[in-house]
Amino acid sequence: LPLLWRRQAPWAVLCAVLATAWLAPLGLAFGLVSADVGLCLVVAGAVAECVAVYAVGAFAGPARVTWPVMVAGSAGLSLSCLALAAADGMTEMERGGGIGLLLFLAAVVGTAFLPPMAAFWGLGA
Repeated sequence: LPLLWRRQAPWAVLCAVLATAWLAPLGLAFGLVSADVGLCLVVAGAVAECVAVYAVGAFAGPARVTWPVMVAGSAGLSLSCLALAAADGMTEMERGGGIGLLLFLAAVVGTAFLPPMAAFWGLGA
C-alpha cells in the first residue's frame, strides 16, 4: 500500500517499506506466522524495497542527492532478513552461532544486496 504514493513522496514510501519489512520477523518471533510464510513475506518485501529504491532514484531529485538510498535499501533488507533468521533460531549461542555469526552475515548479506539495489537506483536515476 505505501507504494501507491511513490511518485509524490518517494522518501516517505521508502521509510514505510523499510518499516513494514519488519512485520515478517516480528510475526515469526511472536508465533503469528510460520517460517515459510515469513520467508515469503520477506521476499515480497524485497520486491517492494526494490520498487521504492527505484522510485527514490527516479522521483526524489538529482542523483547526487539520492545515491545513499542504495545503502539504506541494502541495509534495511539485510537487517530484516537477519532478524527473520534470528527469530527462526538460526543464530542461537548453544549451536556455535551467536553474535559473531550475526555480524558476519550482516556484512555478507548487506554486500550481496547492494548490487541489485544499485541497479534499481541506476534505472531510476
